[in-house]
Amino acid sequence: MTSDETPRRRRTRRGEQPPATDVAAAPAEPTQGTAADRTATESTAAESTATESTAAESTAAESTAAVSAAADSTAAQSATSAGATAGSGTAQGAGPGSAASQEATTEPTAAASAASKGVTAAGAATVPTSAESAPVGGSRRAAVLRLLRRPAVSLAVAAALLVVVALVGQLLVPQPTRADTAPVAEPVASAELVCPVTSATSTLSSTVSAGVVPLPGVEKGVATLADLTTKASASQPMVIDAPGGTVTRKVTGSSGPAQLARATGSFAGGFGADQLIRSGQGASRGLAVAPCARPLTDAWIIGGSSTVGRLTQVLLVNDDDRPAQVDLLVYGPTGQVTAPGGAGIVLGPSSRKQVRLDSLAPNQLVTAVHLLATSGRVGVVGLDQSAEGLVPLGMALLPATQAGTDLVIPDVPAGVSGARLDLLAPGTDTTVAIELLTADGPIVPAGIDHVDLQAGHVTSVDLGPALAGEAAGVVVSSSDDVVAGVVVGTGGGKSLREKDATAGTPRLSAPGIVVGLRGGAFTHAVGLAAPDTDSVVRLDVYTPGATQPSWTRTVSVTGGTATTVAVPVTTPTARTSLVVTPVSGGAVYATHEVREAAPGGTMLALAPIYPIRATTVVPPVVQVPGSSIRVQSPARSS
Repeated sequence: MTSDETPRRRRTRRGEQPPATDVAAAPAEPTQGTAADRTATESTAAESTATESTAAESTAAESTAAVSAAADSTAAQSATSAGATAGSGTAQGAGPGSAASQEATTEPTAAASAASKGVTAAGAATVPTSAESAPVGGSRRAAVLRLLRRPAVSLAVAAALLVVVALVGQLLVPQPTRADTAPVAEPVASAELVCPVTSATSTLSSTVSAGVVPLPGVEKGVATLADLTTKASASQPMVIDAPGGTVTRKVTGSSGPAQLARATGSFAGGFGADQLIRSGQGASRGLAVAPCARPLTDAWIIGGSSTVGRLTQVLLVNDDDRPAQVDLLVYGPTGQVTAPGGAGIVLGPSSRKQVRLDSLAPNQLVTAVHLLATSGRVGVVGLDQSAEGLVPLGMALLPATQAGTDLVIPDVPAGVSGARLDLLAPGTDTTVAIELLTADGPIVPAGIDHVDLQAGHVTSVDLGPALAGEAAGVVVSSSDDVVAGVVVGTGGGKSLREKDATAGTPRLSAPGIVVGLRGGAFTHAVGLAAPDTDSVVRLDVYTPGATQPSWTRTVSVTGGTATTVAVPVTTPTARTSLVVTPVSGGAVYATHEVREAAPGGTMLALAPIYPIRATTVVPPVVQVPGSSIRVQSPARSS
């Protein structure tokens, strides 16, 4: 290679060894230049510090890029100068293996290294190494990181992130959608009726009947009548597997367990059960009937007594598989009676308890008992028996009733020897208005059209003079809740005396079903009352196993009147069913009236006819995807 040739040099990168064979010995000038370079480095460091303190980070990034370009130019010039010097050294005869050659190799490398560290000949700017400055984006990232370290910027970024997270969360949260827009009436899927009356002695017997009436829609299901007990000695359940079927269980000799009547499927919409207790002789002589009813948490029993010659029992039944607990509050003519034994009465699973009123609150001429279930639900009915020594005065089943401001007792039968209306205002003093509904229209009874009631005191009103032996319904109205019941008596003179009782009855909002009617010595009738407007009712009688009624009658009841309709029953056993269906018009109320022609005189029994629960109201719901259904509270559900 000649001395006037300038060798082409490759820039030395950090960590690389330059090729030694192409470089000649260098003069001493590069050493002096290196001292100057160090001065330039210090000056450049000062400028670099000033650059970092600049507020405009974008300007700093641009300055860094410019300095990087200057470093590239300086490195090229240094390489050219070093190459020229190396050429001169070679011409003077220094070989590649000489010491001068090794020194020359070291010095250009140092120069290139200084240039790569950002030192220029003039020493005016700091230039990053090739590894730091090659990607310009790296400096920009560093600038961004320095910017993010500022508190104000960090807070702004955090706030922005929170807004983004909130917006994304709103998009991810499932929005509720209304599944149903209004309450819907659905057919009931099951029905349970509790029958507490299964008392029996050598002269007293009880009969419980259950049946499925073939109403429209009643097609498939199962119904049973079974002992309500946990004992292994329970009888086999009696099963109904077809519409129109009925079953009857008679208890004689000694008392048996309470009965539970149950239906599932569409059978629940045509299911009914009733209980009858009868004695034809002795001090217990009498006849009483009552519907088996759904368990309750709040109910009243009115018309009982705890004086000498009276035996009133409150029959409580728990049909659940868990214990139930109830309180019995007793009210008499002088106010609420202290009855410690009525607090916290516990009923075991599938059990019955009989509470005697004379032990709970003795010497009360007339009572009203308030049942409050504090745990679970219970079935309840009162059994009242009267006698003067060995002379029977009759027997009655006291049905559970509710307090209200407008109460209707549909039927006080014709021909009774006496009738007594028992009233209680449980909460506050009030005045009640009494009206009698007869076949000819409403009657305001003179002297008893308004009766003042003292809170907590049972008040009795004699209806006999106003009725004068005619059939009538009774309407009791008040501005405050009251409880009302009627006790009637028959016989006297040459006939043995008999009595029965009934109470305020719910209106027929659906068909009412009576099961277990039998003919022979028994006659049946339905007392109907329409206190406000005209009403039309249809009566249907079904014989055992029939899918069509054997007798039908449509009855129009004029508003403000009451009427009694005889019902023909020919079966000798308790297998016939009766359906009372409101067809049109205003509210109508019904009572089942039973008479038996027996030795010593006719025996009488009254029982309210309750509407079946054929449908249940399902409230509107709101469904959230991925979660359970949340029920929206309806205005009212039944």
